[in-house]
Amino acid sequence: MYKKILIVSSATIVLLWGLINIPAITRIDSAIDAWLYTLNTPSLNSFFIFITTLFNKEYFLIWLLLLLGVLLWKRRIVYASFLFLGVFVGQSVKTVMKDFIERARPANPFNIDINGSSFPSGHATTSTFVMLFILLLAVPLLPRKWQLPTQILGIALLILVPLSRMWLHVHYLTDVLAGTALGVATFAGVKVLFTYLIRVLHNVKLAKLPPLLKYIDKKR
Repeated sequence: MYKKILIVSSATIVLLWGLINIPAITRIDSAIDAWLYTLNTPSLNSFFIFITTLFNKEYFLIWLLLLLGVLLWKRRIVYASFLFLGVFVGQSVKTVMKDFIERARPANPFNIDINGSSFPSGHATTSTFVMLFILLLAVPLLPRKWQLPTQILGIALLILVPLSRMWLHVHYLTDVLAGTALGVATFAGVKVLFTYLIRVLHNVKLAKLPPLLKYIDKKR
């Protein structure tokens, strides 16, 4: 299943990349951006600034390290490795795409601190990957009473973080869709990789494995 998801999400990114060069699509992007201006209110603007700040580099790094620390403390080595690799891969691919495509951003009336070009959205990429990790892998590890609240929060952030980038006029719709697709592709790709590696571990005699791989397989 995850191989198909990887293929579809990757194809979606390529399709969106092509679409942003079509004048009709750029006009739609601009029209949506202009329409969002009509909905802006001080309270909603403050709310979405808070939401988007959660995935700004300085704050995201703090709670990412906390999450990794908890996973390592609980000896969930494979989960911690999955999370770290996914964030690294997603951010690396996003940076390369931004530097190569160099799409101009919308006008930014809120003076939001932004880096790089517009396509794809880095916040959408990271938030999508991390929320999928939490919803699909981390939630089952939690005590039952915390599972539903965590799922609700995860789904909310899965929607609100990409939306905040449009609301604050730092990305167009196609940027956010591409970033979301990249987050999905990253999760699916890392899932496929880890599934393959774990299968290899179980097909090899553990006595011949280095101690670190024995430990990882034991704690999986």
